[in-house]
This record gives sequence, structure tokens and C-alpha cells, in this order.
Amino acid sequence: MLAPDLWGLMVVGSAFGAVWAVVRLLFRGSPSRVVVEACFVAYLVALLYVTVFAYWHPGHDQLTLTWRTVNLVPLRTIIELARPEHITQAMRQLGGNIAMFIPLGILLPALGERYRSLGRLAFAAFAAAVSVELLQLILRLIGMMSRSVDVDDVILNTAGALIGWALWCRVHGVLRPTERSGVPTTGGP
Repeated sequence: MLAPDLWGLMVVGSAFGAVWAVVRLLFRGSPSRVVVEACFVAYLVALLYVTVFAYWHPGHDQLTLTWRTVNLVPLRTIIELARPEHITQAMRQLGGNIAMFIPLGILLPALGERYRSLGRLAFAAFAAAVSVELLQLILRLIGMMSRSVDVDDVILNTAGALIGWALWCRVHGVLRPTERSGVPTTGGP
């Protein structure tokens, strides 16, 4: 059973997506594109909720920035959580950061050809992940939020989007394994 806040998230995300779909259909958007756009809007609402509003604490002066809440050393958190005693926390934190951006890797190439290349999608995912971390840092600095800021989140989020991109490419026949080497190729007949 889903927690009440997840039900609320699903309702709000779906509502935003539905409103987007109605507006786009009224302006004669392609039905298949409208569905993808509505899913993207719902995903962005969910991402904003999970990364910002789930930890929103307006007016709490005790939320101060300490260096323990900021990690600028790549792989520090990932290595720390890789120890056997942290397996539960690792699955939740590392797995959650990866899973949270898989939809981005699926939806961006579905929205158009611009994000179907690995480089463009990787850059867009990286930029989105950095934006989330900067927003969390700013809200932490002004005492509105209790999230930590971690460069490893950017790495994991980007990896999640790349996994989503690979899934999208596989479903659409863009990545095809070669028969001899087993190394995936892009495109081709």
C-alpha cells in the first residue's frame, strides 16, 4: 500500500499532466505527443516534490548549512554506502537517485530527436541533476529545507537517465547488439 503522501503526489502529478493534455489537445497537438508531454509534466511535478517539497521546512531557523551536509568529493558517499553494514541505506539512497532519473532518460528522447543522442541526453540529465542540487543548496542556505547537497547525487541521477535512454533506445531498436562481439551498436539497418 502506498503512503498517503505518495497518493497525494500521484494525484497532483496526474492532475498537472491531465491539465497539460487538455490544453495541448485543444491546440491540436498530436495525441501521442500529448500523452508523452503529459507524462513529462507529471514526472517533473513528481521530481520537484520528491527533491524539494518532501523536505520543505519553511521558517525553521535551526536548519543551518554545515559541511557535513555538503559533499563535493565525487564518489565519497557512494563508496561509504558500499559497505555491507549500509546495504539498506545504500539500496534506498543510491537506488533511489538512479531510479528517480530513469523516466527523464525515457521521456526526453520520446519528446523529440534532439535528445536521442547520448551526448545531448547526458548533458541534459547532468544539467537537470545539478539544477536540483543547486536548488537544494539555496533552499538549505535560506533555512527552507533539510536536504543534503551531494555531487554523488548528480553522478547517480545522470547514470539513471542514461539507463532510461538505453531502455528507450533498446525498445525503439536504436541499440542493437552485434552478433559476433556482443557490443551494442547505434542505428544501422
